[in-house]
Amino acid sequence: MKDFVLVPEIAERSVKIVYVYTGEEWGLKAWVGVVDVKFGEGWKEQRVYKDVINKWPNGNLKEKGRTMNGTKYGKWEYFNEAGDRIRSEEHPGGATATANPEHPDNKGAGKPPPK
Repeated sequence: MKDFVLVPEIAERSVKIVYVYTGEEWGLKAWVGVVDVKFGEGWKEQRVYKDVINKWPNGNLKEKGRTMNGTKYGKWEYFNEAGDRIRSEEHPGGATATANPEHPDNKGAGKPPPK
């Protein structure tokens, strides 16, 4: 059983330490709550963001997203060759959703706009 959970806030460069265990079953009365941890001014990290767009040979989107220091970051979307959205992912370690390519919000979402 964990005594605490680390919750990263990447965009804000902070971490929350969440204490969720009181030890009550052993007669303990431990503190439960959240502690915000922020990095000081002297802490530096170079972050290189890059937008990534890969296309099928027919010009429709295959995938689009963003990397931070070469690692997938934020929302990524994936499309079939017809240009219909088929999946979305949140990075790092977030949710993955399978999309119905026949739904109006997904149908043709990866096709280039008409000229």
